[in-house]
Amino acid sequence: MQKLKVVISLLLTLLLCPLWSIPTKAQTTGIILDVTVEPGILRVGQSTSAIINISNVGGASNISTFDRFVVTFNTAFGTVTSINPTVLIVSPSLSGFSTNDFTAALSGQTINITYTGIAKPFVTTDGFSIRVNVTTPPTIGQGLVLANIQSGSRGTSVALSAAQQEVPVVDFATNATGVTGATGTTGAQGVTGAQGATGVTGAQGATGVTGTQGATGATGAQGATGTTGAQGATGATGVTGTQGATGATGAQGATGVTGTQGATGVTGAQGATGVTGTQGATGATGAQGATGVTGAQGATGATGAQGATGATGAQGATGVTGTQGATGVTGAQGATGATGAQGATGVTGAQGATGVTGTQGATGATGATGATGAQGVTGAQGATGVTGATGATGNTGATGATGATGTTGATGNTGATGTTGATGATGVTGAQGATGATGATGATGSATSAFLHAFSTSSVTINSNTAAITFATVAPTSVGITPNATTNATTFTVASAGTYKIAFTAASAATTASTTVFEININSGTQTRRIFYNASATGGIGSGEAVLTLAANDVIRIANNQNGQGGNTVTLNTSNSSATLTLTIIKLN
Repeated sequence: MQKLKVVISLLLTLLLCPLWSIPTKAQTTGIILDVTVEPGILRVGQSTSAIINISNVGGASNISTFDRFVVTFNTAFGTVTSINPTVLIVSPSLSGFSTNDFTAALSGQTINITYTGIAKPFVTTDGFSIRVNVTTPPTIGQGLVLANIQSGSRGTSVALSAAQQEVPVVDFATNATGVTGATGTTGAQGVTGAQGATGVTGAQGATGVTGTQGATGATGAQGATGTTGAQGATGATGVTGTQGATGATGAQGATGVTGTQGATGVTGAQGATGVTGTQGATGATGAQGATGVTGAQGATGATGAQGATGATGAQGATGVTGTQGATGVTGAQGATGATGAQGATGVTGAQGATGVTGTQGATGATGATGATGAQGVTGAQGATGVTGATGATGNTGATGATGATGTTGATGNTGATGTTGATGATGVTGAQGATGATGATGATGSATSAFLHAFSTSSVTINSNTAAITFATVAPTSVGITPNATTNATTFTVASAGTYKIAFTAASAATTASTTVFEININSGTQTRRIFYNASATGGIGSGEAVLTLAANDVIRIANNQNGQGGNTVTLNTSNSSATLTLTIIKLN
């Protein structure tokens, strides 16, 4: 339950704190006051303390000697019993303020803080604080703290002279907001951990089934044998060249097992022996003739149709490479194309008996080559003998040339994905990269701000039941809000809809009574906000403000005792201020 109350108190603080956005145009015209209270929420029936912070959220402008900051507390905030007269300054102060530059005094529910230092700029976001001791009321309510700046010199430029802060007073426990601790030093960059071990490689997927060997295309027909050219004359035998070194003998291959001798086929009939030409004298061996032109390669048979490719399985995550699977079975050897017809063999002369081989004599000089005898008539082809029985299969000879590649078989199913290895530790962070080029400037946003400042510096007598208060001068820097006249203006028309903050001050030399009612009036009464102004017989400075939602073309005016609400004649002059009347209107969104 206690936690719930604390959460509610924090939510109330956020909801009730003013979150006004001060337009940029207003910040350039002078000081704009801002007031905050810590803690931002109080508990009923307590004697406690609070810190009141006053700062400048407008443009930097000189603050003059004897300028006053007046802080007023309403009764719903509680009874202010005392203050700490020492004004608290941030050290070092952006404006160069010191504690001795301020004095503070409590009068009832009002604190007067007087600046006693030399004139100097009140820098934007700078400020000061004061501690108050307060007894909160016994019932819940909405406390209000109002701060005003009252300048005794024309050297102080004030764009918005008043600010306020609502402080809820609740009946559940609250705790003061603690001071924000200093930001700790950033720790050094941690050392990068070692690279994690690589995950286990998934098992090798099974090899897909080898597709069926496509049929070997038919062998093209054997090209016709070209006509044998005429025998050229035998050239003179060249000088025998030096015998080249004998190349190293290659290793003897293993002798394959001799197959069983097949039965000898029937010998075909001996063809007639051609007439043998006269043996010419052997001439000297001529130079090796150039190798004859290789006959044209026969056309390659048509390639068999490509088998359809199987659907590809989903890609598994790549694991560590597994052991190489066994090589798939080689497809069957395509059928050998038909052999072209054998040309007719010339008639072989009768074989003489082989004589005993004599001792190798020295090689004699090669005699001149005799003229080639005329080509004998080719004998008829003998009948093919009966094929003998197939001998036993010998050892496998050397592997022949690889046959044509068969059609690719369908892709096998993808193997199961291997287990993912553990993620390695993060590597060391790389050096900061160079800053990228600045992007193009964005388009200018729409301008919806509005601001107006009007004032009077001469004495003014405002009678009761006066329809509207007249402001002698309208500042030329006003935008988005149109007065009915640039001098002696009484009404002010807004150009666009939005939320507007309306604030005014009045300085009086004397009054016929202690209470006067000023009223912010919209469109002759569609919206009104009454402000009670108390002044003694010797005069004083009063002020009021309101935040209202207005429509485009709504008309604003400030009145005394408008619509008979009860007000008194007030005489305004310059005895207590550089201006008898001031009016500031700011569009907040």
